[in-house]
Amino acid sequence: MKKKFGCVWLCTMLSLMVFAWALCGCHGKRPSLPVVSQEDAALAQALCRRILQVNSDVRTVRGVGSLQLCRQDGCQGGRLAWIGKTPAKVRLVLMGVAGRPVATYAHDGRWQYLLMHQDRRLVRKPATDPLIRQLVSVDLMPQMLLGFILGRLPVCPDGQRRLFHSSPAQGEILSVACPDYTDRIFMASGDRLYNGMERLDRSGRRVFRIFFEGWQKVDGAWIPRRVRINGDNKDALVLGIDDCRLNMPIDADRFVLRPQ
Repeated sequence: MKKKFGCVWLCTMLSLMVFAWALCGCHGKRPSLPVVSQEDAALAQALCRRILQVNSDVRTVRGVGSLQLCRQDGCQGGRLAWIGKTPAKVRLVLMGVAGRPVATYAHDGRWQYLLMHQDRRLVRKPATDPLIRQLVSVDLMPQMLLGFILGRLPVCPDGQRRLFHSSPAQGEILSVACPDYTDRIFMASGDRLYNGMERLDRSGRRVFRIFFEGWQKVDGAWIPRRVRINGDNKDALVLGIDDCRLNMPIDADRFVLRPQ
């Protein structure tokens, strides 16, 4: 039973790790966007600059929370602990029901490491190599996961930006068109700047969608309470952030795993 639980949640954790490795090779016609005024174009530029500055002064993060994989037949969950250092250093510890580590994943900016605690098996791969591509339901790169924990969005900084009005339920949408994909940011109407985003490939197919569910103030910065990530199907990965600390010293050696 423990072995089955570990395998299921190893796959869940890995599905949070490896994003843009599978984004290349998509072809087709980019969906057209509505014509917008010069005023909206200028506002879109200003909003994009603000989005890119969200929590940009945060250098390190450490915390604990929950991780759930939700499918049509229900959700399964576990505990997760993490440390991170911008832009891309991450260490995640997936824990079982009893609180014991099941697997540890780390990314030091150059290498990825995966340690299975049951048999003490350690795998090391280059940063650009997916760990288990065939089991991935939502692809993420380490810097994207780290950004989501901090409430940041992986928006292309040099894309073509347009602001347009969608349905009353969605409100304003900021579109950022890049060569291989288009990001659509769902702007918020209250105190927060945005609610989430989705990424579309060149054919208009959704690559992933992310929503921030609730916010909390930590060490002077606003970070999400929950992060919900959907791929191109109905499955969802939900990361709950229970406790978090920012800008605390973290030794770079923590992001390297060695044989035990």
